[in-house]
Amino acid sequence: RTRAMALRLISGAAKACAPPVQASTLSLAWRIGGSRGMKASSRTVKVILKEDFEHIGHRGEMHAVRPGHARNFLIPQKIAVYATLENQEKYLTSAGDEAVKRGQERSRQKAMEKMLSKLKLTMKRHSVEEGKLYGSVTAKNISEKLAKMDVDIKPEDVLLESPIKELGSFEIPVRWEGNRQATLHLEVVKR
Repeated sequence: RTRAMALRLISGAAKACAPPVQASTLSLAWRIGGSRGMKASSRTVKVILKEDFEHIGHRGEMHAVRPGHARNFLIPQKIAVYATLENQEKYLTSAGDEAVKRGQERSRQKAMEKMLSKLKLTMKRHSVEEGKLYGSVTAKNISEKLAKMDVDIKPEDVLLESPIKELGSFEIPVRWEGNRQATLHLEVVKR
């Protein structure tokens, strides 16, 4: 009789430890190690950035990000690699070298910003006597004019709210290299 009771107790304990048969979201999360069952330290993975990324950091730095963000975006876009020992030797750079490179980059960007703010563009357009233009001055026109002056700025980086359709003097914000911004002086005159 005691042997039969012991077997019942053991089989009952085994049933209590087993996951429920019903596939609810909680039991599914329990089976695959969902967010309730995971430790806080395992909710992130370490990646090394292969290039500067605005919301995370600079090239050569190691950061902890969510596994889905790394797996679905950073790794496929070749922005980052997983921080394995092999990749750490390959991609991690010394802090001194990066600081020197960033300092040189900052000084180059400041010089570009100063040059753009001093630059005054003049565009000649046909217009009626009231000052209205026959056509308009677009971001593409401004970008082409800057390209002739050996300043490489894409049309989407010229931040015009709408095309300019009248004569006059305008202050136009220009963005380059992602987040740097300067103001460009543009004068539209009658041809």
